[in-house]
Amino acid sequence: MKTVRLFTTLVMVVLCVGFTSCSKSDDEPSSNNAAIVGTWAEEPSEEQFVYTFNSDGTGKFEIYNGTTLDKSTSLTYKVSGTALTITGGGETSTMTIKELTETKLTLTSTYVENGKTQTDTFVLYKQSKK
Repeated sequence: MKTVRLFTTLVMVVLCVGFTSCSKSDDEPSSNNAAIVGTWAEEPSEEQFVYTFNSDGTGKFEIYNGTTLDKSTSLTYKVSGTALTITGGGETSTMTIKELTETKLTLTSTYVENGKTQTDTFVLYKQSKK
């Protein structure tokens, strides 16, 4: 369940970031669509989430169990201001970009579960090209 919610949330965030481009006010943090392009992953653990964002607004979401690929889903994404919207696997999710540097992407997702508002934070690191 947590895996599905994480994927949905990240899918939504990525889609918002890639497809919408608009004028930003000086007090609104800016997002650079080009900065998100690449492959981003959580710190290695038993279950690891990996996101690849292509320059054309497409990409993929992968779940690894150790070094074994358990799931791979195509996605589309859009960045608009600090919002990243990702659509994939029949779901759409929007997240907030809290930090985006050359090497680190921090996203938050707020949702309601069982009547309670929850916020998850995801920290992803840019992977070097192989």
